[in-house]
Amino acid sequence: MKNDQNQLKESSPVMSLFFWTVLIFVTLFYTVSSILFFSWIYIFSRPKAQKVFHQVAVLWAKSIVGAVRIWKIEVRGAENHRQGQHYLVIANHQSILDILVALVVLPMPFKFMAKKELFQIPFLGWHMFFAGYIPVGRSSPESRRLAVQSAKQYLQAGESILMFPEGTRSLNGHMLPFKPGAFKLAQNERMPLLPLVIAGTMQGIRKKSWRVARNVLIQASIQEPILLSEDDEQMTEKIQEIRDKMIQDLAALRAQSGNQPE
Repeated sequence: MKNDQNQLKESSPVMSLFFWTVLIFVTLFYTVSSILFFSWIYIFSRPKAQKVFHQVAVLWAKSIVGAVRIWKIEVRGAENHRQGQHYLVIANHQSILDILVALVVLPMPFKFMAKKELFQIPFLGWHMFFAGYIPVGRSSPESRRLAVQSAKQYLQAGESILMFPEGTRSLNGHMLPFKPGAFKLAQNERMPLLPLVIAGTMQGIRKKSWRVARNVLIQASIQEPILLSEDDEQMTEKIQEIRDKMIQDLAALRAQSGNQPE
């Protein structure tokens, strides 16, 4: 149900320009500062450096949300994360804002895969490298194989990973079929899955658009962890069961906020 407070309003070009200006400024501030002050840690301890650079990324995300003040982020289910436990987080994917939201709401450090082109951007790419995020070339099977191998190594080292099993952003907000890669990885490494459902980011910034919308309620729901069994024959059914539950949760969030897909 829509209400006046959460009703979507398309921002003016001026508001959109303000957002991207803030994004660029905040990104430069945090990435340049972190590289200048913390990159030396990488020489002595790669894991410690990665944690520091990830915490800077969390500050980056929270600073952008706090500076632009055009979205409100709510999270439910935070109690489903157990302190000290590592997870393979799976999330639906609607917008470039999804990573920003994950950085704000997830209560533990994590690594995620990103387009390798981002790692070539000065300062931003360097920061992502020091944080230990995983570059992947979507058109290269070898690059995807190496990315999965890196994710596997992180899980074996007790790190959490965030993956988007849809493989790409949804154009219309409806959840795409899940690819099995993340689930097989979690199964093989005996790592619990932590489903994360995100609603509202598609309305915040649409795919292939530079315009942003204000007065959008962005919601995140952390579901209960799932430990997959070692029975390969049940994998397809289990993936569909998990996806169905995430779709139901997404529908419930949208019904509350009024952020319905087209």
